[in-house]
Amino acid sequence: MDQLERYVHGGRRNPASFVQLGKLLTDAGNGKEAAAILERLNYIYPLDNDQHQMLGALWLDEGNAAGAIRNSARWWRTIRSTRPRRITELARAFYLDHQSAKAEDELVWALEAAPTYRPAQKLLLELNAKQ
Repeated sequence: MDQLERYVHGGRRNPASFVQLGKLLTDAGNGKEAAAILERLNYIYPLDNDQHQMLGALWLDEGNAAGAIRNSARWWRTIRSTRPRRITELARAFYLDHQSAKAEDELVWALEAAPTYRPAQKLLLELNAKQ
């Protein structure tokens, strides 16, 4: 992990090294540091689907709904029809950020793409119960 940190902080730009360091930091319980590394990777290689998912999940785990929304919204909107799980995660981020209307909109998109997707159904029910 120390070698990867020196590599990444030394200005190197290999996306796989960033992802590997992010995973190691996450496994070590350093979610905020892992998220910072993956956030930097957004500027180097913004098209890595798995990296976006990992960063969004990290931000949610850290309670940073705004960070999850910022990271995920643009990416997830481009692949909306094929990724109900990711849309549901974005909806969960909006929900945690007290943006219930946006959360509901995203859940509708998720359920239009996959009407039987249980996590989206469950979150929508939870959202409606709170209103």
